Amino acid sequence: MAAEEVQAVLRNQRMTTGVEDVEFERLDGIDERLFQRFITNCGNISSINLSLCVSLMDNFFQFQETTPDGEVSSPNVTATTENSPGSSSISSPSLPNLRHLLINNCTRITDRGISAIVQLAPNLSKLHCRGIARLTDESLRYASQLPHLEDIDFGLCRLLTDKGVRYLSQSKNPAVLSSINFYYCRNITDQSLMELACQHPMIQSLNIAGCHAITDIGISRLATQSREHLVQLNVSGCIKITPESIAIIASHCRQLKRLNLSNIKSIDDECIRVLWRNCPQMEKLCLKECDQLTDAAFKALGFVWPKLDHLDLTYCSKVGDAGMLQVATYCPVLRMLRMTGCKLSLPCLRRATTINDQLHINIEQE
Repeated sequence: MAAEEVQAVLRNQRMTTGVEDVEFERLDGIDERLFQRFITNCGNISSINLSLCVSLMDNFFQFQETTPDGEVSSPNVTATTENSPGSSSISSPSLPNLRHLLINNCTRITDRGISAIVQLAPNLSKLHCRGIARLTDESLRYASQLPHLEDIDFGLCRLLTDKGVRYLSQSKNPAVLSSINFYYCRNITDQSLMELACQHPMIQSLNIAGCHAITDIGISRLATQSREHLVQLNVSGCIKITPESIAIIASHCRQLKRLNLSNIKSIDDECIRVLWRNCPQMEKLCLKECDQLTDAAFKALGFVWPKLDHLDLTYCSKVGDAGMLQVATYCPVLRMLRMTGCKLSLPCLRRATTINDQLHINIEQE
């Protein structure tokens, strides 16, 4: 949809009636006043995607209302108009039905915008702000005021620290939060992970990829607290993690379905055997550039990995034909096997796809 078409939709009040889901991803040039009018008219709206709308700024969510005498009130609060001494208090608009808001990579948004959003949509359950570099711990403080928050994404918000996570841990209803993304928030440490694990025992999905300060201490607390609830974990690039963490994850988080251990150089053959034995629900395992792995990781397993359908061994250069054939044999529902950078022969590639005729082996350079 072109910007002109968006403006036409925003202007047409009849088109906004009954709208529940709004998709404006990657659109630019949205007019602030028309956007606010659109939002105000969409009382039943439940989901808005504004990701990559680079013109979006804090004031889009800071509504101003006109008083009966024509003056303007302060945004998003019940307040007295500054411009007119005789004006009365006016309540800000609200979107009580809005549950999902995505503003990923809207790089002009600041903490003030997040504050305005929390006031505008107090019942949000999903808030995605990935890639907004200006956001600080204050944004997590505002987000912690959302009592129904289940899914939060502040990945690549690199100003966040343990202080902000502490706010989140003290949120109004910590047991509700189940999906957290702090991808490449490098100031986050074990302290944050321990507080999250303690205060949010129902975490199902956690992405802390690239958080280089995380160690076995934080991972161990997470695994022992989350246990059967954790089904998705991304610790790619957490370079201080050792095989000890993998053993604890495998023994406590037996419902894991997706695990990303890419770029962790300490991952060895025994890590794979432990996961294979203890995590029968595993569906996707990423081991990209875990260059200590060898064919021995997949030999003599003796039983199948029944649900694994995606395995990434990209640039695991010590894994070759023998490992590939073992995987093809013992992973009966495997559909994608990535082995770029591995030493494979054409006859064994053909044999692997004969063993599993649904298997696609990707050896192309990325």
